[in-house]
Amino acid sequence: MKNNFIKIKKINIITKIVLLFIIIIGTANLIKAQTASGTWAGTSNANVSVVGNVTGTSETSSGVANISNGSNGFSSSGWPTSNNIDYTHYYQFSISPIIGSNLNVNSITFSYSVSGSTANAAIYYSTNAFQTTLTQLGSNSTVGSTFANFSSNTSLNANSGQTITFRIYAWAASSSSRTFRVKDFVVSGTTISSPVAISASDVLADGFTSNWNTVVGANSYRLDVGTASFSTISSESFENTSVLFTSTSGGFYTGSSSGGDLPATSPYAIAGTYGYGISNGTATLTSSDINSSSFINNKLSFRLASFSIGSTTNGSDNTDIVTVEISPDGGANYYSTVRVLGNNNSCWSYSGGTANASTSYDGNTTPVDFQPGNGGVRTTDGYSTVVVTNLPSVSNLKIRITQLNSNSSERWVIDDFKISGYLINLLANYT
Repeated sequence: MKNNFIKIKKINIITKIVLLFIIIIGTANLIKAQTASGTWAGTSNANVSVVGNVTGTSETSSGVANISNGSNGFSSSGWPTSNNIDYTHYYQFSISPIIGSNLNVNSITFSYSVSGSTANAAIYYSTNAFQTTLTQLGSNSTVGSTFANFSSNTSLNANSGQTITFRIYAWAASSSSRTFRVKDFVVSGTTISSPVAISASDVLADGFTSNWNTVVGANSYRLDVGTASFSTISSESFENTSVLFTSTSGGFYTGSSSGGDLPATSPYAIAGTYGYGISNGTATLTSSDINSSSFINNKLSFRLASFSIGSTTNGSDNTDIVTVEISPDGGANYYSTVRVLGNNNSCWSYSGGTANASTSYDGNTTPVDFQPGNGGVRTTDGYSTVVVTNLPSVSNLKIRITQLNSNSSERWVIDDFKISGYLINLLANYT
């Protein structure tokens, strides 16, 4: 692929220089865009079918009865009878560009109806999971028993790492037993790729040459130059409490395993004196919002140990799993990113297991799995460090970690959770 470059001179290189490349908005129409869409038919399930460089999540709902799927699409009762819109009752659909692409939505279409009567309906969208902003598309409408078509030609943008969420509200139903139906919800648009920085060359005391890949169809680029310092964005050491996470089940462990455990006499903590874990159950940690918007090259890491408790013949099996999920939009959507599985009663300590379960966040729901080759005490395939790179730079990043095992003699323990990245400070007169 052809690359671009520009020489940057008369700059004092004291700290690490980072380059941010953004296609100038005015040239977007010159770039070869790729068609993208998400379709929720609703006739057989809640799944989405995508085309192009986007991902979507299955349809969800709030405040209404269980949804059925069939020839009428998504159908449920329990809608408000009040004449005022109720923002707690809705169908929800979400779409995101893949990492490295930006999405422009130019059309939303669907069909809707109400069983045997009428109701009011409206569609809104948000790019921050409806936490602070929501914008209506079109106007309120009265929906009857015959399917009507909704169509909106618009221009909505989501950059790499962002999600656009749509909610369809219904209210003023003649009875809460009436079913509100939506089928063939389609979000259409285009995606364009973002330029990717390549290592700088000709680095001298007073300048360097910046390099990046070509984006097909672009005739100009914006180059920002700045300093970047590596920083911890958020952390948690689980010292018998948690500030960053809320938890369900599980508990805090201090001290070490006994001489009759495996690994024997190994600490439950590696940072401080406590770790967080579970035996015979499911423990879920959900973080509060983490603001990574001012950082780049963000990554997550934590330490993980697996124990056989009260015997030397237990440990984690292939159904005992630690799962890490990433939400770029404040918890509206979670993407399962990496999993560590046991195998045949495998166990390892923080220091004895030397393997890294490392992968890049890709914004889809298919995780990358890591698993020891066999049971017993593991060393080179004991996954004691879990890492997720390329985390999105957003204001409301959330992390969910789930530890699962099925025997009181099995124990997962985690510790020393960190999210880190490079803090950007742009230099004046170098844009």
